[in-house]
Amino acid sequence: MSAGGGDSTCDVQWQYDFNHGKRGKAIILNHMEYDPKTKIQKRLASICDANILVETFKKLGFAEDDIHIYHGIHVQPGSDSLIAKANGSEKDTSVAYEERQKAFQAVLKQKKILPENIKFYKGSKLTQLTSTETLKIIEEAAKDEKYNEDADCIVFAVLSHGDEVPDASDDSVLQGLIHCYDGLLHIEMFMQPLRDDTCLSLKGKPKLFFIQACRGTGLDDGVLVKEDAHSGKVSAGPPRTITSTPVEMRNIPAYNNFLTAYSTPPGFSSSKGSRGSYFIRSLCSKLNEHYNSGMDLIRILTRASNHMAKEFTSKTYSPTSGMGNPALHEKKQVPVIVSKLTKLVVFTAN
Repeated sequence: MSAGGGDSTCDVQWQYDFNHGKRGKAIILNHMEYDPKTKIQKRLASICDANILVETFKKLGFAEDDIHIYHGIHVQPGSDSLIAKANGSEKDTSVAYEERQKAFQAVLKQKKILPENIKFYKGSKLTQLTSTETLKIIEEAAKDEKYNEDADCIVFAVLSHGDEVPDASDDSVLQGLIHCYDGLLHIEMFMQPLRDDTCLSLKGKPKLFFIQACRGTGLDDGVLVKEDAHSGKVSAGPPRTITSTPVEMRNIPAYNNFLTAYSTPPGFSSSKGSRGSYFIRSLCSKLNEHYNSGMDLIRILTRASNHMAKEFTSKTYSPTSGMGNPALHEKKQVPVIVSKLTKLVVFTAN
């Protein structure tokens, strides 16, 4: 075992081939605003999640030109020209790039996003991220055969509100949904264009999804335990209640080579703060810490889950001032990893 926890003796046949010419595409779907008619709450702080994801993806070997960030906003009447300028084109000169940056920052300042959070990257795009557009982005990435053939993998980060609803044929089974600008989109729809039998250029390669979204309204009050600082052994403390409706979750189709890391279990809500979500912060913290240690992705994600379970407690209420929401205060959360990988994902240097 290596010092970082990786297995240096692991046979390469158990690892995906990460020796292609490119690491692959990393696509961030950052749903911040929604059609006003839906009355869905804004998620402007999720730009913090997008920022740290970009920096983490670069450390994992994704070229900045291959990182695409779609910031989903409400396009107000009269702002079309400014947004078009912010989005620019692939043939922009360095001067035009600076103009893009200024236009991008101007739009987000109108949204009252904190200046220190308004980071501009080459792949930044402002759009409404409708359900149709969201699927088009995924489908176009899947159809880029020439690029994908020389790529190690593909990764998506989905930042939005989420929900679960009963299946039409069996109301005891819940289906996971993501809120787009104009409505809900089934999580399976994000993955369908990338199946091994549909997207041949990514056949046998890992398709990674990181999803920051609620999966219900359940709240986890946690349970008190004692942990030995040296051995790590845990013993139970006084029980606490968990507020949740028992659910049966429909699994995603049995597509090979998919990994989906959800921010929360089925039926539960997902917390975020003014600096972004606790899941994305924990995820990126552990990826940044272990990506070059030889440790595979499942182990890294397990460490992120451990960190979040121990260190995260929601802070939504001030007993002193009486401000905030006491119903959501001091709740716990743990991510869920759904793996259909057939080998280990190790981000070797490229």
